[in-house]
Amino acid sequence: MRISQKHIIVAIIVVFLLFLLFRNPTKKPKPTWSKGNDVVINELHPDIRYDVSDLINRFEKEVGEQLTIISGYRSIAEQAVLKKQKGKYAASPGKSFHNYGLAVDIRVKNLSKEQLNGVVKIAKELGFEWGGDWKSIYEPWHFQKTFGLNTTELYKQQKAGKFTKYPVTK
Repeated sequence: MRISQKHIIVAIIVVFLLFLLFRNPTKKPKPTWSKGNDVVINELHPDIRYDVSDLINRFEKEVGEQLTIISGYRSIAEQAVLKKQKGKYAASPGKSFHNYGLAVDIRVKNLSKEQLNGVVKIAKELGFEWGGDWKSIYEPWHFQKTFGLNTTELYKQQKAGKFTKYPVTK
């Protein structure tokens, strides 16, 4: 039986379409030591969930301590309340990567300098920016992934309905 070039092309197209249909571009997050962490992680943007769970789990494995997420996704309305409470110490609504599920705050006040350095090392290996590197304000608890975007662009995308992976609030 001879297979024609047309049959080969059709087979390649079918395989490619099946690949697109069944691939999972975003890895699922791994459970952490804390159900509270897991709830916060699952409210984040899908593209950072796995890396946040990996940060928590790797820190526990490599350093022997458990990290707690104290803040993750924050709606625009929640950001407005925070801005009113904290003033210049909080970003305006729409100007925080928390508003897009792309940032987490981790409890760091009980960590030694060595432990904090361990968190930062792992986070940077996973592609996070660290708030402790900022010149304008020092936020050692803050880690975010921007994917090369700024909050102005993300806000425009959200308002236009183009930020399709925006987490749904309860």
